[in-house]
Amino acid sequence: MNYKRFFSFILVLLLGFSVIGCSQTNVEKKLDIMVNAGLKKPMDELIEKYQKEKGGIINVSYGASGSLYSQIHTGQPCDIFFSANYKYIDKLDKEDKRLKIGKNIFKEKLVLVVSEDAKDKIKSIEDIIKEDVTLAITDKNAPVGVYSETSLSNLGILDKLNEKENIKARPSNVANSAMLIKENQVDATLLYKSTAIMNDLTIVDEIDNSYSGNIVFGVGLLSEENEELSKDFLLYLESNYDIFEKYGLEFIK
Repeated sequence: MNYKRFFSFILVLLLGFSVIGCSQTNVEKKLDIMVNAGLKKPMDELIEKYQKEKGGIINVSYGASGSLYSQIHTGQPCDIFFSANYKYIDKLDKEDKRLKIGKNIFKEKLVLVVSEDAKDKIKSIEDIIKEDVTLAITDKNAPVGVYSETSLSNLGILDKLNEKENIKARPSNVANSAMLIKENQVDATLLYKSTAIMNDLTIVDEIDNSYSGNIVFGVGLLSEENEELSKDFLLYLESNYDIFEKYGLEFIK
């Protein structure tokens, strides 16, 4: 018998089983999560830390909460859904019957931010109705757009903005609105306080929750298959909530 060839054959088999074993482990430890765009920076940090410490694969999609809900509703794989408005978590429970666990996770506030070029002409929310001001208001498919329009309406400003045609852009999500300010494409927009801090933007006014309504982010665990791994990830988030709090998010314990 050619022992050299025999042992080479055994080695190849062992390596093959090792690769298969690793592949199966990764499949077992894979999570698909969908996250509202406002949480991108801290969530990226959390995922990187989780994967380094615990292994596995976290596939994450960011976007407006309404758009993400639509993707889940039409069958896109999702184990955990982080929404900037709990109503989308609630819809998954009532309409899709997919919710296993749902809870409120963060409190937020709405703030007015201005671009570098607009710092001198906009000092408060009342200044956005000036003739020469350009404004971005996030589309209502994203909860921040709903909170923004609700606030402006309750402040008696929305109709004036529409009359003067100061609203020049309707970005699809909060991250895109922040980008317009960073690039000086518009003078001002309303964002979550955490998004403003994450992007190092100039805050000139804070909107009281009596105008916007309570802003509460929710999380939903959707998957039976990956329920234990999903719970592990959420527990890990809770033990690392300081990653989120440093950006101005208030964790609901």
